[in-house]
Amino acid sequence: MCVISKKQDGFALLNTLILVLFLGIMGTTLATLLLADMRSQSINIYSSRAFYAARSGLEYAIRGFMEQGNKYVNLAVLHNYSEVVATGNGTRAKITINFVNNDSVRIKSVGYSRQYSRTIIKALNFSNVSQYAIYATGNVKNVSTIPNGKIKKYAKDMPFFDTDVLRNLAKPTQYFPGSLVIKFPFYLSKDITFVEKNLIFKKFSWLNIGNFVVGENVLIKKSPLPFGLSFGTMYLFGQHSHLYIQKQIFNKFFFGGVFVDGDVIGSIHPFFHSRLYVYYNLNAIRRLMRYSLNGGPIVVHNSTWDVVK
Repeated sequence: MCVISKKQDGFALLNTLILVLFLGIMGTTLATLLLADMRSQSINIYSSRAFYAARSGLEYAIRGFMEQGNKYVNLAVLHNYSEVVATGNGTRAKITINFVNNDSVRIKSVGYSRQYSRTIIKALNFSNVSQYAIYATGNVKNVSTIPNGKIKKYAKDMPFFDTDVLRNLAKPTQYFPGSLVIKFPFYLSKDITFVEKNLIFKKFSWLNIGNFVVGENVLIKKSPLPFGLSFGTMYLFGQHSHLYIQKQIFNKFFFGGVFVDGDVIGSIHPFFHSRLYVYYNLNAIRRLMRYSLNGGPIVVHNSTWDVVK
């Protein structure tokens, strides 16, 4: 028969206590790690939600900014604009718009999810095409606008259009796969006349109505007529294209706008004060700009954005 001594019994009890203590420490450590992991995951989830809320708010602000371009020529009315937007799943975003100058805007969006927040700041450099009677990437010379000074020359970018859409709008009767020479006193278009190559106004062309989309150049020939009128917007999308008016006895007039990816050059008669005048007509410009790819007259040159932790 085996007899266990009191000394051995004490050692067994001590080992059991150590084991229980060790298991308790391990359990506490594991619980702490699990809680920390859950807390970390919670932070990541709500921080991510705050970030996506800020992104949604930013997209909302940019879309609204573009839409306002259809309503206001002077977008500076949006300076210091602020709004809180619900972005779903219990999140929200606060957007603010501030103008740095007439052609640069800073949009800030702060997304919130519970007690967490993320901030995105986007800067846009842009041109509001609809505030100009003549908008050209090249030089503008010997041409005037009414009111005076509504000219943008050496512009960085042109408005964005899908030329296939414009072609289809012009077909079948107002589409010309080559050049178009307007010889007669009247040329009336329902909306868009699309010319793949050159557009030439001959000397007896007196009244033209409609928007002209031209792939190459526009030439206004010499004319003895006292008036030469064109109602609509002229858009020359060919790179390095030009609109050129020969020496006239009388002034020629456009009512609308002229947008050229190149030069607009007029001529001055040696004996008469004659040139091309472009009357600024916002409604005529907007009728063409509704076909732009962003649905409005805003041309964004470049943008930058930063995420603030």
